[in-house]
Amino acid sequence: NISGSGFPGFVYHAGTHFNDKRAWWPKAKPFINYLSRLSSVFQNTDFISDVLWYYGDKVPNSATPKNAHFSVGPGYDYEVINTDVLVNDLGVQDGKLVLSNGASFSMLALEYEEAINPAVLIKLEELVKQGALIVGEKPEEISQLVNTPLSQEGGKTLIDQLWTNTADQGGKIFSGVTPLEMVSKLNVAPDFDYPDKDTFLLDFIHYRKNDLDFYFVANTSNEWVARECSFRVQNKLPEIWDAVSGKIIPVAIYEQDQQYTTIPITLAPYGSQLIAFSKASPTSHYDRITGDNQHPPLLEFTSDGFQLLEEGTIDLSGDNRSKVITNSVQTKVLEGIWELSFPDNWGAPDTIELPELTSWTESEIEGIRYFSGTATYEMKFQFEIESN
Repeated sequence: NISGSGFPGFVYHAGTHFNDKRAWWPKAKPFINYLSRLSSVFQNTDFISDVLWYYGDKVPNSATPKNAHFSVGPGYDYEVINTDVLVNDLGVQDGKLVLSNGASFSMLALEYEEAINPAVLIKLEELVKQGALIVGEKPEEISQLVNTPLSQEGGKTLIDQLWTNTADQGGKIFSGVTPLEMVSKLNVAPDFDYPDKDTFLLDFIHYRKNDLDFYFVANTSNEWVARECSFRVQNKLPEIWDAVSGKIIPVAIYEQDQQYTTIPITLAPYGSQLIAFSKASPTSHYDRITGDNQHPPLLEFTSDGFQLLEEGTIDLSGDNRSKVITNSVQTKVLEGIWELSFPDNWGAPDTIELPELTSWTESEIEGIRYFSGTATYEMKFQFEIESN
């Protein structure tokens, strides 16, 4: 904001504005810290996925939001590349597609184009000869470009040589098969799994740095969600890296098999968690938790175990022990007079008393009805804590 600008400051219609005249500005530091902690992890690790998607050479063109125009399937993620990266930076090593930054992928998926770039076609021939697995529908011809290395006839011949619709024929580009069908044929299990993953209720992204794996899991709904989430990680110790508090919290309940580490995860509406897996020595923990209301119950991991966020009876098992816990949630309705205080010189009264909570827009006092800022509610009450 320029000197002398009033509240709420200057704004523009696009994006989120870091504006020190906005009502939320004094409360922004925890959110900025949250973003900073996540960004530090994401920027210092490598993205992990099974599939590489080439989005084609059409104009106009762009990489659409995740799982919008292109999707492998629930539980799988993918990286996106353009023509320049495919032609100049993509290779094959030990049967995997690799980029110069070290990222590797099991499969390349091609966006369908009626006419394919001749340079892309020649690169695909090179990748196939090196053992790359590629899926995509067969183009009709090559693009009409100046100084093209292929004639139309030569391009059509190469297209016919490269494409097949026989899933067992090696050294070819497979058509008539989806990326999901192909990763299933390869026995590549979902990187992230949970019972109703077909709904895409939970989104995820996977990063790795040396022996550390990070999964960022987000709830896409406006309701509390609890799921048994399976991560394609074995023989590593899970921890919650709380991006809100900056604390590293042990996971007290998890189960491991030959393919997955499974953790009961609870997410607030549109909430998220960052789960880290390291080569640290395993600690004493429970394998399973079941509840009489929902499975798994709503819970939160803490530095000394976990706390339940709902009433009911739960059963814990694992590590040659078992335990039954009955949890009750105590509540109290606050009744009485609320004292509401407003900041000075904002057009509202200093303090008013409210017999009940109502919207400011319903107030008969104009300074409250049109107030846009931060006010403080106060009420004195007594709460008796009972043993749970």
